[in-house]
Amino acid sequence: MPNWCYNSEVIAGPKEEVKPLYDNLVKWVHKDICPNGFSNGWLGNIVGWSGIESCKNPGEWKYPCRGELSDDFDYSEDGDESIIQFSTETAWGPFPETWYAIVQKYAPGARYYFMADEPNMAIYESNDINHRFFSEEFVVSYGFYDKENLKEPYLTEFKDMEDDISWDWDPDEVIGMMERITGMKIEDYNNDEELDKLIRVFEEKTSEDLGDGDNYLYVYKVKYYDSKI
Repeated sequence: MPNWCYNSEVIAGPKEEVKPLYDNLVKWVHKDICPNGFSNGWLGNIVGWSGIESCKNPGEWKYPCRGELSDDFDYSEDGDESIIQFSTETAWGPFPETWYAIVQKYAPGARYYFMADEPNMAIYESNDINHRFFSEEFVVSYGFYDKENLKEPYLTEFKDMEDDISWDWDPDEVIGMMERITGMKIEDYNNDEELDKLIRVFEEKTSEDLGDGDNYLYVYKVKYYDSKI
């Protein structure tokens, strides 16, 4: 049983390329190319019918496809540009190489963007380095299930919050919270070296304070990297 990665994805580019791709994606994903455990939402349907792989021997395909579409493709237009938005669940991590190959073949003037969320492997990453569609900077995961043994400053920092995993924290709030808990200040929030040091000190501090019990607090910085297309 794999860990499942939850992906938000976008294909954006020239209407004359993206609209036909959208029509094909809708057709491909709902037509099983071979027996599978995902019904007709299986990503292998897209891989196979797109022709980036031979329809034979899906278990030996170069492009990963173990996953499925989470909801229908959403299509919109903005002037001469078309945008396809969708989400998938995939095994162990995102499959950008698969989507790069499909977009390169059918819409070479378009770009593919994604944001991946795989909490069990602490994978939080995106190729949207210019934050056109995705701009989240931090993921905060916390659970305080033994509040009797929870001490300050955690009681004050999280007094009004439910146990959760959250993407929507303001970056300054996340950094401020880490500074208050560690007692460490950084001069430049945009300096990666300073920020990485703060996160390391924060991890050491929370590990020491919270131990291996029922209370936990983790901060992850979303990793952004450039895409192939």
